[in-house]
Amino acid sequence: MRSRSWDRVERKLRCLRAISRAEGLDVSRRYVLARIVYTYVGLTEGEEERFAAELDRESNKEVHEMVITWEQALAASRAEGRSEGKAEAARTAIMRLAKRCLRDVASDFEEKLRAIEDLDRLYEILERVPEVSSTEELGLD
Repeated sequence: MRSRSWDRVERKLRCLRAISRAEGLDVSRRYVLARIVYTYVGLTEGEEERFAAELDRESNKEVHEMVITWEQALAASRAEGRSEGKAEAARTAIMRLAKRCLRDVASDFEEKLRAIEDLDRLYEILERVPEVSSTEELGLD
């Protein structure tokens, strides 16, 4: 017996429903599977609109919640990545400036610097490097 062929919107919804209902899958595996569906079941602009409308239907509530949760997680992850990137750039600038401006950079200075996650604190340290004569004066302890 041949199954009927589904259009891409139906196929995408069915795949995502199956992922959301699958037992024994943790969140990360569900996410990976959903990303595969999003990658390989491409939709045109009109189909995307239809897909969005289908997600809003009550029968697709679990898929909608799953998609929204992942979109929020992705946005948070991107924001966290940007913040980490800024902190790493600040640490690199501090190290370069300290090596250039100070005669002696303490051996554990970089390790202490890596322990600081607060971006504002890193910026404060960066501003103070030219004003001090040693890394100890920066008070990283």
